[in-house]
Amino acid sequence: MTVKRNGTTTYNGTSTSQAFGGFIAGDTYAVTEATTTASQFYNIVASTTCSGTIPSTGGVVACNITNTYIAPSVTITPGTLSNVVLGEPYSVNLTASTTAVGPFKWGIASGTLPTGLSLGTSTSATDTISGTPTVAGPYNFTVSFTDGFSSSTQGYTPTVGSAPAIVLNPSNLPNGVRGVAYDQTITASSTKGDVVLNIASGTVPTGLEVATSTGSMTIAGTPSVVGSYSFTIHAESVSNGFSTASADYNVTINIAPISITAVADNKVYDGTTNASVTLTVNGAVLGDELTATGTASFDTADVGVGKTVTVSGIVLEGANASNYAYSDTATTTADITKADPVVTVIPYSVDYDGVPHSASGTATGVLGESLDGLNLSSTTHTAAGTYNTDPWTFTDAAGNYNDASGTVSDVIGQVTEPVTLNGLSQTFNGAPESVSASTTLNGLQIDVTYNGSTTAPTNAGSYAIVASINDPNYTGTATGTLVIAPAIPQVVNIGGSSGGGGGGGGGGGFFNPTISTSTNNGGGLVLGASSTNTAGLLQTLLNLEQQLVVLEFKANSCSVSFNKNLSKGMTDPDVKHLQMVLNFTSLTQVAATGPGSPGNESTYFGSATKNAVIAFQNIFADQILTPNGLTSGTGYVGSATRAVLNNLCGE
Repeated sequence: MTVKRNGTTTYNGTSTSQAFGGFIAGDTYAVTEATTTASQFYNIVASTTCSGTIPSTGGVVACNITNTYIAPSVTITPGTLSNVVLGEPYSVNLTASTTAVGPFKWGIASGTLPTGLSLGTSTSATDTISGTPTVAGPYNFTVSFTDGFSSSTQGYTPTVGSAPAIVLNPSNLPNGVRGVAYDQTITASSTKGDVVLNIASGTVPTGLEVATSTGSMTIAGTPSVVGSYSFTIHAESVSNGFSTASADYNVTINIAPISITAVADNKVYDGTTNASVTLTVNGAVLGDELTATGTASFDTADVGVGKTVTVSGIVLEGANASNYAYSDTATTTADITKADPVVTVIPYSVDYDGVPHSASGTATGVLGESLDGLNLSSTTHTAAGTYNTDPWTFTDAAGNYNDASGTVSDVIGQVTEPVTLNGLSQTFNGAPESVSASTTLNGLQIDVTYNGSTTAPTNAGSYAIVASINDPNYTGTATGTLVIAPAIPQVVNIGGSSGGGGGGGGGGGFFNPTISTSTNNGGGLVLGASSTNTAGLLQTLLNLEQQLVVLEFKANSCSVSFNKNLSKGMTDPDVKHLQMVLNFTSLTQVAATGPGSPGNESTYFGSATKNAVIAFQNIFADQILTPNGLTSGTGYVGSATRAVLNNLCGE
């Protein structure tokens, strides 16, 4: 009820009788009942009003409101029933839409239920028609319901008949593979020809779509998720709803089979079967990033072409790797080529000892192993010599290493044997005087030279001796000075003739020596009264002078060496040495007293020094002057003069 004062609501509530104050004379009032649900059993559909003006005299104004009520309507559902299959259990729930609390009652208002079916005895707003129909035919009946305030009826016209057979074919569906297109059609065979199919329960594999047409259903697409799927397909005749069929299907989407191929790298022999391969995944679903790893090995470690490489323990990696089936082994081929050996050949350098010598060496493999096949036979030698290109070769019988070759320089040095000189002091006798040389080792050839010549000298004088061993395996040299002393002349016969001069007087005589070059008494010269060989005598005297000089040089232990040319006007330390050795004998003395004399030698090369050099050169004319086409000394100390000086000084 709503109460208004001067148009303003002062009360709006559920009271049905109430006194209201606060109104004064002249106020307008209005009382109404809203046409809303009054209770759960009925609705207000009409209402009177009470309105007016409070009299000026005041007082109580009475208002009576009259309402008209109707009970709420009730609806029975469902509105229709499907056809009923003869001989098959049937059940359908009926529901009445009421807000009342009862009592409720269900009943058959008219007609009859199909034989074998009955209405339940529910006292609630729901009831059931159930049973197994036994008699075919059309039926017409009305169901009634009352809730104490309202009642309702609902008519039904179901038909009971035999269901035409519906057969779903195939009864089983094949399994699928993830990522591989799948396309299967299920057909429903029926005499009605108007069968529709649908998925009654479950789900088809992810990635597949369902398409239906009259009498068939196609399940097609590309499965994307591995797993087992179960679903039920229901078929029903459109014109005869009691013709239905259902079939349960189980489809497994398996992991996709893929192939993994291997490509192996060729390698150089390393003594192991280790192999390096690249694995390629073939047949993966577009978008799946997959890689494969595994352990690869050759069938053997030896060198070969087209050798088998096996990859084992292959593992597929990637986000969707578990969706694929694959073999965990693969095979391919590759080559193993020969490796280079490490060859070390050590040459030898030894002295001759009469036994063979060979270079030593090693050949080492990639694993540090020793290799056979190093041939050093061509480096074997016994005789002394320098073998600069001794060849060696390496050949690997196993065939895993490349052949190799090279050369080394081997040396067998000559053994030095001491050489002893004999017969260095001889006396002129008109015959060649040779020096003998020997070693402790018998059988060695020794070559002797005299001032560089192999011919033994005859004349008195000093000769540089070099004795050298001439043998491929031995060496040795000895040097010395052969001195052939002049023979001492002996007067064999001195005679004269007497002459008379006048009476009583005796004859006078003259000395006419005879000179002979024959020797006597151990090499002395014989002077005869009839010889006039003055040149021979002069040569003999010259040889004697040479011998005297040699003896003086030895007596004074000369040990200097002259390595530069000297001449008049020079000042040089070697000039002083020159003056000192020239002063060894009076035959070549620079001066008897004063500058240049013994003990007063100087570094200046003056006239006295030059004269002394000339005397020296004349004494050794056969060694200094004659070879150079000169007949007398020059005073210039050149190479020829220095050679004689150095020979006398033992240099």
